[in-house]
Amino acid sequence: MKLNAVHWSVVSALLWSTGECLLRGNHTNLQVVSPIPRCVGRSEEYIWYATVQHCMDLGPDGSYCPRLNDTLFGLVYYAGNVVEPTVNLTKNVAAVKEKLALLPDGYRIVQAQNCHKIAEHPNDNILPKSNRCKNGTKFSGLWWDNGVKALAADNTAFMKAYKEAHGNVIDSVVLDPEISLDAWSLFLNTCAGGPEQEPCCLDKLDAIQNDHRFPAVLTKLETLGFKVDKSKPHWLHDAFIPYSDSDGGYTENLAVWEGFANTLTSEMYNNAVVSPIKAIYPNVNINNYGSMTNDQQHCLPDQSGFTPCRYAGGALSTIVGTQQAPCMYVWMQNASVAKGLWRTNQTAQGTPFALTGFNGLLMGVNLMRMNVLSSKFPVVPWVAYKNDTNMAPLTWLKPLANTEFYQEHILHLAMHNPPSMLYFNPCWAKGYCYVSWDDNLLFANLFHELTEMAGCTWQSRHWVPTGFAAWNTSIVMSGMAMPDGKTVWRVTTKDGKTGSHVRSVSGGIEIDVPGEKNPVIFQGGHNKGAGPNAPAGVWIETPTSAASPHFSQ
Repeated sequence: MKLNAVHWSVVSALLWSTGECLLRGNHTNLQVVSPIPRCVGRSEEYIWYATVQHCMDLGPDGSYCPRLNDTLFGLVYYAGNVVEPTVNLTKNVAAVKEKLALLPDGYRIVQAQNCHKIAEHPNDNILPKSNRCKNGTKFSGLWWDNGVKALAADNTAFMKAYKEAHGNVIDSVVLDPEISLDAWSLFLNTCAGGPEQEPCCLDKLDAIQNDHRFPAVLTKLETLGFKVDKSKPHWLHDAFIPYSDSDGGYTENLAVWEGFANTLTSEMYNNAVVSPIKAIYPNVNINNYGSMTNDQQHCLPDQSGFTPCRYAGGALSTIVGTQQAPCMYVWMQNASVAKGLWRTNQTAQGTPFALTGFNGLLMGVNLMRMNVLSSKFPVVPWVAYKNDTNMAPLTWLKPLANTEFYQEHILHLAMHNPPSMLYFNPCWAKGYCYVSWDDNLLFANLFHELTEMAGCTWQSRHWVPTGFAAWNTSIVMSGMAMPDGKTVWRVTTKDGKTGSHVRSVSGGIEIDVPGEKNPVIFQGGHNKGAGPNAPAGVWIETPTSAASPHFSQ
């Protein structure tokens, strides 16, 4: 997700919280007093909340309303252009203070959009003047030293001024700079540009290998399995040739680079953004788009089909901030994802993985489980709107778009009990709005359905660990154990007609799974129906003490 940096903008991602309840007791009227049009609505006893990032044109009448269909929306107001602390600092602080004052405790979210400056400090450029790159003054290699110091000072200045202005406590900070030291961002996008880009590619990698700080980096890389042949003049460049293995996957050198680059990138963002903010607001939650973990045991391909985590040195173990924020849009390419599954030995080579709505759901659920199972960092997934076929990159295939499996995707992710979700619903100021009002209403209504089924006692419920779903399965099941001794399951069959396969039997529920000889048994189960917003699946409730759902023998 890319956002254009302007001085001030209310931006559009929705942060849905499964955390503490905002209001309890009977439904009450709640009026939000705002300099922009006032909205009056009723609050639910349990509220799953979302945060808006591009909230121009959210309402059907073109106005902005911080409440949508009785679901509370938190405002994400970004911390402005604070790269130079003396420029607009007073204005920025006043604007953030004003907007966040409209929201209840626990729901105040800020997006800092100055992070792109971390890699643009002129004193960090390592390319010689004789370089052959078109933009040869802004390449810092692996060392954002001055950018980190400057950004840390700016964030400290802003947060200190905001606190001194008696602004409300900031609860969450969302980051989305999409700037990294991964191979593609750093040099492969140049090296893969054809013969005319090869001189610049060599200059960039030579600048890294010849920097006096690189020997210490190389020692760490080599301990992870990175190999170089220093007998050649451009030995770092040559270490990445070929750029892929025989079936299009990452070589071990490239995989190790990705794992190390993730650690180094995370450390610099943590020093420049996270530490300065937490020094003033120690309890704040911070996440960065795409920052996540995996390991060799829990390794799945990304949307391009790459699987660097199949190598120990390629696993991602460090994140920016306090929460993982993986992209769960499920945009992918058929052949690439299939090859990625083969590389991790999760399907036999030649087994097709068609880009159907059900397989999009399957991929999304397993990606969520990869992140949940690989570390203890909470997972805050980014999800797209239902009709995201109109959003670039149009070349990506989007199996969930405009299918009833989209709703199943959102509900199944929620059953893994994330503390919040981030919803990408782009609406640009005075420009084209990709997302429809109906899509936003659907997303909000799914919160009400989740509230009805699972309440909001986030800290006292948990996902029922079931491992990865088999890639050739015809049924996806995600369960959440509740504090009242019951477990709630969301169940979806491959044909999207789950409800027609459910039958009550003595001792529980059975589901006849298309293509399977035996049914799945839910011991002591009760059929709660599909719900009002997602007809492809069903809700099933079982005693927590019951055996996990299983195929009958």
